[in-house]
Amino acid sequence: MSDEDVNYVHLDTVLCSGVDTDVTCRQLLWMGSLSMRRILNIIGGLSLTIAVGFGIAFIAINFMLGCESWDERYWTEYNSCLTLPQLWEGLTR
Repeated sequence: MSDEDVNYVHLDTVLCSGVDTDVTCRQLLWMGSLSMRRILNIIGGLSLTIAVGFGIAFIAINFMLGCESWDERYWTEYNSCLTLPQLWEGLTR
């Protein structure tokens, strides 16, 4: 019996004591770990989707503003850029 089996048996006795169903405690613990993994995958996927969405929006806004250079000296009435500090300032005020 490996160390992992010993820990798992311990979890069986602690977490599943008193479970009275046809499903074994091992199966209950396995189902719980799958659902937690799925929840973490969903949260990670949503976070990545939001980050990519903000990136695309940032690029689209700068494209519409005619952003050609990040140097403010070259900005005109028709060519300017939205910088991350300006975006952060607009969101926090």
